[in-house]
Amino acid sequence: MTEKQTLWRVLIGGLIGNLFLIGTGFSFYFFFIQPTFVSLANASRELALLEKRETFLQASEREIKQRSNDLGTLNAAFLDLENAVPFVTLLEAIAARSGVTISIQANSTIDPAAKQAEFNITALGTLAQIMQFIKQAELIPYFTDITSLTISTKNSQIQATMLLTVLTL
Repeated sequence: MTEKQTLWRVLIGGLIGNLFLIGTGFSFYFFFIQPTFVSLANASRELALLEKRETFLQASEREIKQRSNDLGTLNAAFLDLENAVPFVTLLEAIAARSGVTISIQANSTIDPAAKQAEFNITALGTLAQIMQFIKQAELIPYFTDITSLTISTKNSQIQATMLLTVLTL
């Protein structure tokens, strides 16, 4: 009988030991491995989200740089009334290249609400020189419009009077 009791004790002890090991394994899994896995999965999702944000921000940065360059180009195409010297200098340079003499007068009807300014430009020279000046004046890098143009003769020279409208900032 003692062998039988010993066998039962060994079997019960082994069963209890195995149950203890299984319980320890489950508790180790549920208290250490699973929370670590969940936090690792969350960290992985967070990393993927951050990578998407980084890609978006890099694309946004490129877009902003490109548009800021475009904005500078667009702003340069508008006449700044507080600094009209480059505009007048450009017109004088075109007149010098064309061989005409010009006089520029700003109209008193500069309308800041309409964001435009008008200039009366009188040019003296030959017909070919005046036509070259007009063609070059149309190509200046400002938003301009020749609203009226009158050509007449004066003392064997051709005189052109034009009203040039320029968009302003």
